[in-house]
Amino acid sequence: MHAYLKRKIYLKLLNKCVIGINMYKISPLARKIIKKNNINIDKVKGSGPDGRIIKRDLKDFLFDHASDDDYASNNKSLKEITPSQMRKAIAEKTVTTFREVPHFYLKIESNISKLILLKDKINNSKNNDKVSLNDLFVKALGIAQKQNPKTRVSWINDKIIKYSNVDISVAVALDDGLITPVITDVDKKGIFEISKELKNLIKKAKNGSLKPSEYSGGTISLSNLGMFGISEFGAIINSPQSCILAIGNAKKQPIIENNEIKQAIIMKSTLSADHRVLDGSTAANLLKDFNSIIENPIQIWIESKDITLN
Repeated sequence: MHAYLKRKIYLKLLNKCVIGINMYKISPLARKIIKKNNINIDKVKGSGPDGRIIKRDLKDFLFDHASDDDYASNNKSLKEITPSQMRKAIAEKTVTTFREVPHFYLKIESNISKLILLKDKINNSKNNDKVSLNDLFVKALGIAQKQNPKTRVSWINDKIIKYSNVDISVAVALDDGLITPVITDVDKKGIFEISKELKNLIKKAKNGSLKPSEYSGGTISLSNLGMFGISEFGAIINSPQSCILAIGNAKKQPIIENNEIKQAIIMKSTLSADHRVLDGSTAANLLKDFNSIIENPIQIWIESKDITLN
């Protein structure tokens, strides 16, 4: 066969690229990209005339199928950093937890105007110790979990483990990750005791002197990003615990109360729960009780024997 004829037939076959019984029309530039990147055109949908595969289709395909390694190797401005052991541990645990634990989320808005008044009254008393809103949230969550023993559970090796104590893990941000020191027996402690213990644990967490026993265990976790202006968020459960409460920032906004418009301080909370061991109603009761306690915080005062208000 004449060389010219052979070349013409070859180019025609390339342009229509027959694979099995499927026929593809491909632009010359797209054909070069396919060859260079070894693309399986069975997976590419053409958007040109009569389904012709054009350059844009391949750019979209390569973007959708690019791996992390491809991105890193093609971006010359990137710098590879070896993560710390803490960051590796966090990465491994969060990936495993989010993959294996079926999360569901419950949200609620709370009027914390009275809670702020209680905090201010405590801090304006003769006692030199000061408490934060976070201290009060810890105590409120402890009371709520005491009232909801069905939430003090874990799913471990296809068995349900029940806990009799109320121990709250509090998320503390560090330079290379976060850690969750545990305040034990929160339901039995006063607000000043909780505040002092939390301050001490945070200090030890920051300087790296926490003992394993001080950040192990816990029956529920609390994560507060309100100080960063975050309105609401859903946190990943601190496995093997069954739930975590995520607290957003508080904002002033008008509400209707007794047919009157009043100003209130509203905060949003999100409870993430493990559906293997908690049903919606069980988790909802916990969040409802927490909401009731922080909206009408008399119970915090009653169950904190170390508070003396003038």
